[in-house]
Amino acid sequence: MKESDVSISPMSHGFLYGVGFFETFRTYNGEVFQLDAHFERLTRALTDLNMACSLTPEQLRIACRQLNELDENKDGYFRLNVYAGEEGLGLAVPQYDHVHVLLLRKELHVSRGTEKLAYRIEVPRNSEETTYRHKSFNFLNNVKARQQLNSLATEEGILINREGYVVEGVTSNVFWSKDHVIYTPSVATGLLEGTARSTVLKIASPHYEVCIGEFKEEDLHSIEEMWITNAVQELVPIKSYENKRLLGNKGPIYQHLHALYQQVVYKGENEK
Repeated sequence: MKESDVSISPMSHGFLYGVGFFETFRTYNGEVFQLDAHFERLTRALTDLNMACSLTPEQLRIACRQLNELDENKDGYFRLNVYAGEEGLGLAVPQYDHVHVLLLRKELHVSRGTEKLAYRIEVPRNSEETTYRHKSFNFLNNVKARQQLNSLATEEGILINREGYVVEGVTSNVFWSKDHVIYTPSVATGLLEGTARSTVLKIASPHYEVCIGEFKEEDLHSIEEMWITNAVQELVPIKSYENKRLLGNKGPIYQHLHALYQQVVYKGENEK
């Protein structure tokens, strides 16, 4: 459908109250990377909010292929949205039996090895929507954080929770290293468990000591390397944090993990 032909009711609880969840991902050689992981995270959120959705992974796979075919079979950037139906004003909805699914695709732009600058975001990371973080339509905290940056193409903001612990980036998970040890925040900080984060943890553990925990922001002032991850941009090296120079794309751990990540992507090991 053309964008101009899509109609979303103003009585949708997705519009009125932000009752909805989304997944962002990309294809490699026409296939959705980590499709099962994305679907599992989405299903967990839908179950938590009592939202019934009949979409299957295979239906999603086919739809992504069809959209790619409309752009000369090029790989694409996708956003899958599942949102509550037209329940009208009021919150007295014990469950959502009628939901809508909207799949968006745009041209994919990935510049591997491009470095970013990272800065601390002053607005604190808000707490989880329920007992854990969902990838929900309630993105106001991220939008406010994004307003502190000039451009997400060249910068990333690091969010800190109210207890002073490092959580994640505006649109990413964050890793750093010191003395050949890799560090990354735990889910206890309130982060969203990214699919790329899970892959990096898996490929890093056989080669490095990996510490997952709660780390104060001041811990970032003595690190050597930092990189961020998300499903579309993969691993992005950070060349400075709060104007302190880091190794960026010359970091040996970043380079090693990025190479391992590419092996996973192109050898299909994500399906194992």
